[in-house]
Amino acid sequence: VLKHTAASFFCTALDYVLFFIFEKYLTPEWAYVCARGMSAVLNYQLSCRVVFNSKPSVITAISYGLLVIASFSIGAIGVWFLCEIGVPSLVAKIPVDSVLFFANYFVPKNVVFNNSGSHEDVE
Repeated sequence: VLKHTAASFFCTALDYVLFFIFEKYLTPEWAYVCARGMSAVLNYQLSCRVVFNSKPSVITAISYGLLVIASFSIGAIGVWFLCEIGVPSLVAKIPVDSVLFFANYFVPKNVVFNNSGSHEDVE
């Protein structure tokens, strides 16, 4: 979990830096998509190689990509729902991202990288 936390914080920082840079040249929506996409690629590499001690493969990349899409969608719906019932958006993001943080550790550990080679339980 510690390696996952470090990788997540690093990728989040990269996401914000890239967003800040891209926003100067692109619309906010495209800046968001480009920054998030690039940080997701790095997050896959870190998760695969460092967090779960696995080798990248087409199968794990596709599985991880589907997880990113699912996580992104669930997060957007969760924030939208909480905002609809009156929770301020910055406050709504906290519980949604907290749940997704743990899901984004356990799903790759048990599904995405489970059969892609040997990995040690990293705690």
